[in-house]
Amino acid sequence: MTGVDDCMICQQVDGRWPVPGGFLIEDAHWVVYHVPTPALLVGWLVISLRRHCVDFARLTDAEARTYGLVALRAGRAVQEVFAPERIYLCQISEIARHVHASLVPRGRDLPPGRRSAALLAEQYALHVSGRTEGISWAEAEAGVAGLRAHLAGTPRTDH
Repeated sequence: MTGVDDCMICQQVDGRWPVPGGFLIEDAHWVVYHVPTPALLVGWLVISLRRHCVDFARLTDAEARTYGLVALRAGRAVQEVFAPERIYLCQISEIARHVHASLVPRGRDLPPGRRSAALLAEQYALHVSGRTEGISWAEAEAGVAGLRAHLAGTPRTDH
């Protein structure tokens, strides 16, 4: 990808690529939404920078300051709604060269061979293969609805 027009994350941020249930959290620099299907898990969120930027080291000071607060708010909501055993937070940006991170709720029932980087590799392979297995759009939207309800009742701590 060479620019904003063909950037998958830019398309998600500006609404050209729909995301299940819309944005969960927004601030001046970041948006949080459920990963579009096909996806492996309900509650797999994406934290995306609003502006096109290809490298985490090129964030502005303001973007860097708010990133942790946005990630924390999203992570706490995922913890309360889905009660995963672990929450992974990682940023690789190989499919889309745009600063974004995956916030992944790893449940207790996920076999050890599918944990950690293996889960990320599996999601990557699902995305690039064009296969359609995994959760449905409706399942993703239901997860978003639960997160949205939780966030609506939780006071913000990031201001």
